[in-house]
Amino acid sequence: MDPKAKPDRLNPLYPPSAQHAMHLGAGVSLIAAWELSGRSGLEAEIGYKTAGFVPGESLYAFPIARAYYSLFF
Repeated sequence: MDPKAKPDRLNPLYPPSAQHAMHLGAGVSLIAAWELSGRSGLEAEIGYKTAGFVPGESLYAFPIARAYYSLFF
């Protein structure tokens, strides 16, 4: 699958050939967590994902940057 190919306007999903082809991918990330108080905290994630299949991610390669606010019950 060409990573620069755009989905068709009439069929925004991946074509069947791309859906059934094997596309292995890999990702690496660094996650840091800080406790703000006994009941809340922050988490930050930075990383990168290669083109291919990683569960829950796009098939395209892209950098990863996420921030989370957590409450503990």
